[in-house]
Amino acid sequence: MARMNEFSEDPAANGGDPNGRNGQLIWPFLMSVGLLIGGGLAFSPASVAWAQTAVKSGSKKEKVATVLPQFEACKFPSHAASDVANDWRELDWGDLSAAQMDSSESNVWRIFRQAHPKCSREKKLCQTALSTKWLELTVNVYLQGTKRWTAYKQLANYFVLTRNYYRQARINLKFQCSNPPNRIHVQAPSKDRIAFKFAKMILNPDGKRLDGFGNLPLGLAVLNDQIMDRRDKHKNPYFLPGKPIGHELGHVLGLAHVDERKNLMSQGTNPNNQLVLESMQAVIMRSVALSRFGAKVSKTPKW
Repeated sequence: MARMNEFSEDPAANGGDPNGRNGQLIWPFLMSVGLLIGGGLAFSPASVAWAQTAVKSGSKKEKVATVLPQFEACKFPSHAASDVANDWRELDWGDLSAAQMDSSESNVWRIFRQAHPKCSREKKLCQTALSTKWLELTVNVYLQGTKRWTAYKQLANYFVLTRNYYRQARINLKFQCSNPPNRIHVQAPSKDRIAFKFAKMILNPDGKRLDGFGNLPLGLAVLNDQIMDRRDKHKNPYFLPGKPIGHELGHVLGLAHVDERKNLMSQGTNPNNQLVLESMQAVIMRSVALSRFGAKVSKTPKW
């Protein structure tokens, strides 16, 4: 069980699914309606894009208009950098095979196992995941009711650090910022983008109040304001909040928690956080990025 000062849910039984449902999320319709009317945020199980709802006043029945938010490349100051911006290395997974990716031994690294592609069925996809080709992956970013972040430029250094975590896996993260920021959005059907929300407080799919969470079926990662209230525990430059951003994205891309404290997927706050990823973790993220979130093969990026 994740403690209040930990920033993601703890994988439980049933195949490493933190929701205990083997990746199959079932959200009762009435519960969603109740949350929405009560002023909370209701999740839909098959979505990653978001839409603003507007109710036309003066009518006997509510008429809801759906307007998709506009996105543009996040614009950061030219000097944006991280204190550990160059502390990364490309991993070598040349000794991994498609058979190993499908083996039961690889499941220790996975969360929501049923949502992962099988190399025996998707040979071309796995061939790309196991290659050394760079992948470009879009992440849509929202400032949703947050009191800590009022402008995207405040997150610039942390996005730089997060990008470096993923360079190890030859994944080039392209952050797209919603415009205007700090709007409340509800989900609309779309499966080809990851959504990352910086919020005042969004409960995880089990209704728990956590620092943050990442969920593959929803294509959603969240970082809540409360993680910023424990600065004394986040002194390591790898951590606040670049490591939690990368960590929750790791969950969305199918990675489970690990015990190694220097690894990106270690749980909770600790002074040993570093830029460590294992080769199997890298290929798992690449395969999910390709199969679920529209990652594209790209040229070697220039930063």
